[in-house]
Amino acid sequence: MAASYIALGLALLSAYAGYRGAQSKKKGSGTKARMMMNQADEYDRYATELEETGEEQASYFMQRGREIRKAYEIRGSAEIALSVAAGAQMVGAKTAAYGSSGARVNEGSSADTIVYQALQNDINTQTIAWNMSMSQKTAMRQARHNAYVTRQNAASAARRARFQANQTRMSAKAVKEGADIQYTADMFQTASSSLQTFYTTNEYSWEWKT
Repeated sequence: MAASYIALGLALLSAYAGYRGAQSKKKGSGTKARMMMNQADEYDRYATELEETGEEQASYFMQRGREIRKAYEIRGSAEIALSVAAGAQMVGAKTAAYGSSGARVNEGSSADTIVYQALQNDINTQTIAWNMSMSQKTAMRQARHNAYVTRQNAASAARRARFQANQTRMSAKAVKEGADIQYTADMFQTASSSLQTFYTTNEYSWEWKT
């Protein structure tokens, strides 16, 4: 009878040890899975930060482009005003000079240089305006290009981060499912080992009958 109690005690001890071991392994796997899920959340947050940063940079490029366009407009307007004023002053001076000498100021006369100067001044003014317009268009075109590239790069990096987040979540799920399966197997193994311990210690022997 004492041997039976000893065998039962050893079997229960073996079962308890196996149970604790299985619980510890399952807990460790659960901790690993939670850490992986937290890492996946970090990837998602990083992806969001990338998109926000990309949008901020794109907005900066567009704002900078508008500022440059405005600067060209201001400078061009000033240059146009100076050109018009200088041309008008020169034409006025020549007109006064020719007029004081009694020459007629019209095309084909000895004073046709005045007409030429007026036309040349108009061409200069139009050239300045055209250059200003092209500079403004170039500034905005470059700004839009920089903004587009920035958004594309941010979106690409964000997609990679979210893909990594999904992969990590899938791995965490696999770890958890594997832990559940392993826990079930460990419990069966524990039960088997406990029974074997009990039977062996109690000098139990199978009798096969035909």
